[in-house]
Amino acid sequence: MSLVTAAVIGISLSLISCKKNNLCGNDCYSPLLPAWYNAFNNTNGWIGADVASSILLDSTHVLWLYGDTWYGRITNNTRNGATISSHNSIAIQTGLAPTTTSVHYYFGANNNSFFTPSDGVGEIWPMHGIVIDSQLYIFFVQASSTGQGGVWGFQLVNSRLIKISNPFSPPGHWQMTQYVVPNSFFNSTMQIAFGASVLKKDNFVYLYGTNTNNAASQRYLEVARVNIDSITNFSSWNFYEQGQWVSNFQNAAHLAGNVGFDLSVSYLPSINKYALVTTVGGLSPDITIQYADSAWGNFGTATTVYTCPEAKWSSNIFCYAGKAHPEISTGSQLIITYATNSSNLADLVNNAQLYWPRFVPITF
Repeated sequence: MSLVTAAVIGISLSLISCKKNNLCGNDCYSPLLPAWYNAFNNTNGWIGADVASSILLDSTHVLWLYGDTWYGRITNNTRNGATISSHNSIAIQTGLAPTTTSVHYYFGANNNSFFTPSDGVGEIWPMHGIVIDSQLYIFFVQASSTGQGGVWGFQLVNSRLIKISNPFSPPGHWQMTQYVVPNSFFNSTMQIAFGASVLKKDNFVYLYGTNTNNAASQRYLEVARVNIDSITNFSSWNFYEQGQWVSNFQNAAHLAGNVGFDLSVSYLPSINKYALVTTVGGLSPDITIQYADSAWGNFGTATTVYTCPEAKWSSNIFCYAGKAHPEISTGSQLIITYATNSSNLADLVNNAQLYWPRFVPITF
């Protein structure tokens, strides 16, 4: 599967089909944002994915990045003859209002991954990205198989950046240049990667990353910044360390702890705050928000804004990848998504309500 198969868009949780599968007991509910669910609902071709990140391409288009993706058909709430055919896919959303938007999904050749590593080793999973001067930059982590199989049968080996020089052309005609990001580190006990969330403020691009310390069972938020026109000049990146910006990524300060690998940091202009949204620890029913006055913190106390009810359906089911999507949010409402998954593959086949992103509104 993917890096803890992450989140995205809404799922139809109809009372009838929920009880038909005897999966959620008395916790059945309808989509919290039905208009957004209807906009992204799909029963043929792209039929579920995780790791949903959104990037505003222009005033009317949003790019959605997904991780491991199902391809096939849904009938009677079942993924009939479907497979997880790709480790990443994308969607282009046209229009920012849910009742008038259209969404088109894209795979690579033969319904395989849309993005592949240039060295042919393993797979790459998308994190986040940004458009600068009509060019699109997307960050990825690269993983190879451990040979153990199952949900956790992979290890992170690299960090990559893909520059797309013509992002407003049809995705099948995108011209891509791929870079290895040297400001990263991966071994069996520690993983450092930047690009989980990317935002532009003034003349800088801020690149949020995570530092995972397996020995301490902890994952921290860190941040880099680079001049807006130098994102591929990796030696020009600087990293925040206790009141100063330094050149060594391994000296970056921990801005927050207990974060998930998938997260978002968004600037909220109406309150002039930066909001960190994440799933507690990476695997948890709880999604939290923390505010800061600057792009580099200090991020305040984490407040739980939503608890995923699906985790109560079965001991196999888990939630993760909580993050915000300011591109489709308005006013004082921030739309977040999260992912639901199961350690039992049969659950995902026999109940198509799983392995979809959920849309959840929160207010600030």
